[in-house]
Amino acid sequence: MKTFKGSILLALVVGLTACGGSDSGALSGEYIGQPGSWVDKLVFGPGNEVRAVDGEETALGIYSVDGKQVLVAISGDQSTLTITDNGCLDGGGMAGVYCKR
Repeated sequence: MKTFKGSILLALVVGLTACGGSDSGALSGEYIGQPGSWVDKLVFGPGNEVRAVDGEETALGIYSVDGKQVLVAISGDQSTLTITDNGCLDGGGMAGVYCKR
C-alpha cells in the first residue's frame, strides 16, 4: 500500500493544540481524514503518541505542538500540520485535512 501511504505521509507532524482550544499543547482523540486525505484517521494518545490508521494498517509515531503547528514523526518520516480556526489539522496538498470526531 504505497509504503503505508508514504509512511503515512508522515508523520503528519501535527502541531495541533486541539479542537476547542486546549493550551496544554496536547492533542487527544481521533481526527478523521476528509476526502482526499492520505490516511483514514490520526489518533492522538497520551505521551505525545500518535497512530496513523489506514484500513487495517496502523503506524505508530510521536508528535509535538508548537503554536498552531503540529509536527508528526512516523517511521522515520515527518510532516507538519496546521491547526485551523475550526480546530481541524491541515497538512496541505497530499497529506490532507483531519477533523476531530
